[in-house]
Amino acid sequence: MIEAGYLCEQRYADMLLRSRVIKGYGAARVRQELAVQKVDSEAVMLAFERDDTDWFELAKHTRQRKFGDWDRAFDLKQKAKQQRYLYSRGFSSDQVNYAFELDE
Repeated sequence: MIEAGYLCEQRYADMLLRSRVIKGYGAARVRQELAVQKVDSEAVMLAFERDDTDWFELAKHTRQRKFGDWDRAFDLKQKAKQQRYLYSRGFSSDQVNYAFELDE
């Protein structure tokens, strides 16, 4: 549809980014999805520049929504499972580590 001119790449990139943030996906996953759909890289860059998402807080929220509050008493196997889940959703290692920090 983009090639035929029926769809504005910039609006599509903005919409897809908003949609994936709501679903709890990280920046890497969104960028990869837009690249697979052959959206112009400038449109992707502009969409991310316009976006005000705090990716660290989104990673924490996504983990809490899926697994509940973090407790250091969890075993390493459970923590590794949760980390793999966040990595698969497109979050960076810094964002994943932040998701496990306790609120003080």
